[in-house]
Amino acid sequence: MLRKPEGFLKEGSKVFRPAPADKRIIRALLQAAQTKAKDVKLDAVSLDTRVEAAYDAVYDCCLAVLYAERYRTNAVTGHHQEALEAACALVGTGDGLFEKLDALRDVRNLKYTGAPRTQADLTEAKAVMERFTELAVAWLKRKHADLLRE
Repeated sequence: MLRKPEGFLKEGSKVFRPAPADKRIIRALLQAAQTKAKDVKLDAVSLDTRVEAAYDAVYDCCLAVLYAERYRTNAVTGHHQEALEAACALVGTGDGLFEKLDALRDVRNLKYTGAPRTQADLTEAKAVMERFTELAVAWLKRKHADLLRE
């Protein structure tokens, strides 16, 4: 069962803290996600960079979802994993998509070992990014349309 931010907080997590639902930040995060999603399609850049861009698009959407629900994240150990899980719980993606996003996080973190990403990594990253961002944006439009308006 995926945990929302409240569940993590009850367990003593230091990742989440209350924050106002700032529509400028939410829109900026969604714009950043859109830009990164375009970068994924650029054949002129390396596979590593394109996989990283797919992850960044997902993470920016996660942060937009969390801001809409009045949460920010602290840069503490495990904050990416908890943010991904909490955003999936809020959006209602189910465990399967969260597991794929968490696997993308692992592939993204290969950069810290110097291991290159593969075409298969990019193909999966792109598919997972597209599915999650589609669901997250639809959820934001349904639940927080007021935050998306100018």
